[in-house]
Amino acid sequence: MRGASAREAARTGSARGRPALERRGVRLAYRESGSGSPPLVFVHGWGGDASHWAAQTRAFSRRHRVIRVHLRGHGRSDAPPGDYTIASFADDLDWMLRRLGARRPVVIGHSMGGLVALQLAADRPRQVRAVVMVDSLISMQTRRDLRARQRRSEAAGQRPRAPLAELFHPDFDRRVALRVGLQAVRQPPHVAGPASASVFAHDSAAALRRLEVPGLFVAPDGGGRDPEKARRALRGTSVWFGQAVGSGHYVMIEVPDQFNAMLRRFLGAIGRRSRRAPR
Repeated sequence: MRGASAREAARTGSARGRPALERRGVRLAYRESGSGSPPLVFVHGWGGDASHWAAQTRAFSRRHRVIRVHLRGHGRSDAPPGDYTIASFADDLDWMLRRLGARRPVVIGHSMGGLVALQLAADRPRQVRAVVMVDSLISMQTRRDLRARQRRSEAAGQRPRAPLAELFHPDFDRRVALRVGLQAVRQPPHVAGPASASVFAHDSAAALRRLEVPGLFVAPDGGGRDPEKARRALRGTSVWFGQAVGSGHYVMIEVPDQFNAMLRRFLGAIGRRSRRAPR
């Protein structure tokens, strides 16, 4: 199904008053606005929800169909017992986009959501036009750094999610950082643990080697992150590298104007590439 008919069919379910699709008895919520091609699909990270992309919705929905998903177990989607892995999230996303008639979208993901976007694009290159990863885990060194930080937090008697606040730039609004952190604290343990483990276990290097569509990786310069590690991990790939200034892990929230400018330039580049391609 495509166009209005697909959208009407998709809205037959709702999750707490919001649009939702029902897959095998599980409601998967989403938000949608705007029109125009290519569709832009935004995927939040671990412990987050679709609200993390509010600034991007305002910036891009005038020219693009914008779809923001709530991953299974997150936000307004159901959280049944089951499989919470990068592969299962990517499978859900593929199913949702087919149901919504989103043809060859650009899929933009933050952190864990970037790995979901990467996995989907690597597995189904004909269904995805391009992929954008916002500070998603790429290198083994980055994984080791975050593991060490988590172990230090646990040794100090903190919950494993406590380091989340450290991922924001020190100059960013602490009230907003706290709200984002509280989202993660509310995440059900049967979702939080497996989803986090799947992030650390994901073989992003293998997925990058299989990537056939254009890609962009956006790194921050703060929040305890080292952009050079990400840059090194991307060597030998066709993925563009962009770096935000004065931002921690949540680039699209902390410095939305910078992120939106990078995304807009990337969309322009892949649009020109598409027009030059032989038909």
